[in-house]
Amino acid sequence: MISSIQLKSILRRGILLCGPPGVGKTLLAKAVAGEAGVNFFSISASQFVEIYVGVGASRVRALYQEAKDNAPSVVFIDEIDAVGRERGLIKGSGGQERDATLNQVHARKKPMADDVDYLAVASVTDGMVGAELANIIEIAAINMMRDGRSEITTDDLLQAAQIEERGMLDRKDRSPEMWKRMAINEASMAVVAVNFPDLKDIEFITIAPRAGRELGYVRAKMDYLKFTTEMLSRQSLLDHISVQLAPRAADEIWYGEDQLSTIWAATANNARSAARRFVLGGLSEKYYGLSDFWVADRIKEIDLEALRVLHKCYDRAKEILQHNKELMNVLTDRLVEKKSVTKKEFFNLVEEYGHLEPMPENIVDIRKVKLSQFQEMMIAGSGSTHGSVG
Repeated sequence: MISSIQLKSILRRGILLCGPPGVGKTLLAKAVAGEAGVNFFSISASQFVEIYVGVGASRVRALYQEAKDNAPSVVFIDEIDAVGRERGLIKGSGGQERDATLNQVHARKKPMADDVDYLAVASVTDGMVGAELANIIEIAAINMMRDGRSEITTDDLLQAAQIEERGMLDRKDRSPEMWKRMAINEASMAVVAVNFPDLKDIEFITIAPRAGRELGYVRAKMDYLKFTTEMLSRQSLLDHISVQLAPRAADEIWYGEDQLSTIWAATANNARSAARRFVLGGLSEKYYGLSDFWVADRIKEIDLEALRVLHKCYDRAKEILQHNKELMNVLTDRLVEKKSVTKKEFFNLVEEYGHLEPMPENIVDIRKVKLSQFQEMMIAGSGSTHGSVG
């Protein structure tokens, strides 16, 4: 058993030098080391960020190990914002490595299990600053001690991240049937969403209810700018409506029309709002804009067109769920058992039990194919030219 004294934070032993390039931050650090008569180690934090996960954290450890071996010493890290900036803002190569490195820096000197999935934690803590990450580690350590364990696990960290983001757990007793219904509700949205290009990147699924908030939720990494600035394509909006209607479709498939509940009421309301936006935005097959839509005798026509869109998306969600009953059953059981499922766990289940719809080609794929065809045509043309000369 680890005592609370062993988990207390250590005193800060560093200085943050701020200023534009060229003002003498490095020279000042060297001067401090020189005046103190200690060794000086300098490195750029950009070297901590690599495409391959684990390389950055290993370089941090190697640097400080060398400094300890040559103590007393001063370690100067230039451009610390390369790893210390707000998490999740930089996408693409090295983005997850940066977040995983930052996670491991905050987790040092804590009794972490060897199999902790730092990338799973990074995926649910996008946008959090260092103080929030440190608090997550502390909450996870408290949960570990409460359960009488000696190591912090991935589940401890994920649950702590949810507490930091969404508040404390609602610990009211719930029947096994209620847990199952909640699991079906969330699983259905994930299973339908993973079939759509803009919504397929599922990061976390939970049915652990939060005090005063939703019963559970599905977290997906998507382009929020598209959703918040009304830049969605026609197909993306239809996909979004289908996902919002998935809980209603799942309720009907697993319980029948006579046993429908109101658990999906909020998402169904989201779908209705999106369907009206679809029609009023000129994306439907019948109407092409906002002109004259608010004339009294046309409001009913608008609602009927929105209803047609809802039926179309509902049938699509229902079809996907019927094709993925095995995946739904396994995912539901896993959620009831563990209350949360990580990205890695979810996609392992999808690979083993899922039957996904083929993804439509995106513009990048189309351009790659056309470029390849053009290159083949040029090579073929070049070959025929050489042949005629010979």
